[in-house]
Amino acid sequence: MTELRKVEVFTAGCSLCDDAVQLVQGLACPSCSVEILDMQDESAQKKAQEYGITSVPAVVVNGTLADCCRRGAIDADALRAPGLGAQRRKDRQLQQRQSCAGADPTGPPHAG
Repeated sequence: MTELRKVEVFTAGCSLCDDAVQLVQGLACPSCSVEILDMQDESAQKKAQEYGITSVPAVVVNGTLADCCRRGAIDADALRAPGLGAQRRKDRQLQQRQSCAGADPTGPPHAG
């Protein structure tokens, strides 16, 4: 069984935060457990402080603040690096391999 990745999204309810939540939810796969934390909640503030979060939106994957959140704007590639959406990528790769395996052997080779 695949281990769940804990993904925490720290927000303040602004449109930038809403965009980050949508990005994370769009990237997340079945092995990702996504939790949205509102910085107006004292427990979210305490947790953010423990992670060293100084601005929002911010994304933490398995207890580690995503690199993009340390330096500015949230970036999809930087969120994928610690494993966000990993199961979805594995599924896509498997589907590609299966479609290649079923390809016509007399046809042109697949470059993927």
